Amino acid sequence: MIQTKVIEEQLPVFLKESSNLMVMVLDLEGNGLYTNPYLREFFEFTNLEDEVISFHDLINDIESTEFEIIIDKSIQSPNQVFKFHHKHLMQLVCWEFSVFNNNDGDIFGILGIGTQQEEIEVMVGPENKKINLQTDVCFQLNANWEIQYANPMAASLFGTELTELIKQKVWHVFKHPKIYEYALEFKKAKESGSARTFEDYITELGKWYQVIINPQDDMLDVYFKDISEVKSLARQNNLMQLTLEAVMENASEIFFLMTNEMRIIKFNALAKDLVHEVFNKVLQENERFVHYLLPGIEEIFLKNIDNIFGGKTVEFDQIVQFPDPSENRLYHHQFIPICDANHKVVCMVYRAKDLQHELNHVGKVLKNNELLREIIHTQSNVLRSPLSSILGLLDLIDKKQLNKENQQYFSYLKPLAEELDQIIRNNTKKMNQSDTFGD
Repeated sequence: MIQTKVIEEQLPVFLKESSNLMVMVLDLEGNGLYTNPYLREFFEFTNLEDEVISFHDLINDIESTEFEIIIDKSIQSPNQVFKFHHKHLMQLVCWEFSVFNNNDGDIFGILGIGTQQEEIEVMVGPENKKINLQTDVCFQLNANWEIQYANPMAASLFGTELTELIKQKVWHVFKHPKIYEYALEFKKAKESGSARTFEDYITELGKWYQVIINPQDDMLDVYFKDISEVKSLARQNNLMQLTLEAVMENASEIFFLMTNEMRIIKFNALAKDLVHEVFNKVLQENERFVHYLLPGIEEIFLKNIDNIFGGKTVEFDQIVQFPDPSENRLYHHQFIPICDANHKVVCMVYRAKDLQHELNHVGKVLKNNELLREIIHTQSNVLRSPLSSILGLLDLIDKKQLNKENQQYFSYLKPLAEELDQIIRNNTKKMNQSDTFGD
């Protein structure tokens, strides 16, 4: 008891009263000479304040063997710190041990300072799964499928107070419609001795979880990692991929999507057809775009490559040369860099639009316009000249020399001729005022 008081006097206040550090002073056999309140609380020794706690009581037999080596090393190298890790229930505790001297420099014992790790790793096959003990759901099952330990996050999963979970069989408190699937996974993990993982959606919580089952001797450590955000991002990414593919495949333009290293990651059917027509090759993903630069644009592309990788869109019209020169066509070319939030180019879009069809169409329109001009010119000059003569002759006819029946027919002729003359005048006026028929 006197020694305990002396140890307390020697220890700094921040260690004795810490609410984050577990502090223990041991004799050379590993028995506790002093433990601070936080350690007693963590290991649930709060009702045994006067009882001497051995460090061996906190660890298993395999860990005890390793711990004895640590004690020997500490004594042999009193100026060094030695690390030791062990699990308590599902929690990982990291210790640092070193010699604790009194004021005279004599060995007073072994000082151990322990911290609870927030994150641990579980090996599932070839992968390491990181578990955060503060934010992920964690619970432990014993050989009878009873809940041995559960962290506060587990209460929301089970919908039950933590105090009501301990010693309860998991099947009785986990009201899940697919509990039989969980039972099979628990059994497989226990029989194989290897960790298992699968994903599940908990309807009541509206969340996706990655379930990790890690067998430990006769216990099963079970973790539920919330992956709802990852799933949401995956769905958004899938939607973006589908949208991108729909846009590319239904576009009337040629599309290539490339990495910032100019490797092709996506292309549409028009791009594939053009490459086959120009290069007689089958276009495939991950190939270098420079191998498929269309003949006739190489020089312009190389001149502008610094601008493109600098984040600037470059576009121009240029004829693409085909194996058969009679097939050469004019295209509008665009190189569009895609940048991240830091304005760094992460990928690039190349699009090419065939302008030849539009040019051909414009040519046809111009020819039609010329034909219409000729027709209207004929109306305004060729037809109007004899019509004017007819109108003049009509004025010379003496209506008195006509009988009544012919006078009636004559009264119809002049208005009709004048109406035709007005129609020709109006067509000529419209042609002169229209931009469509301009030079």
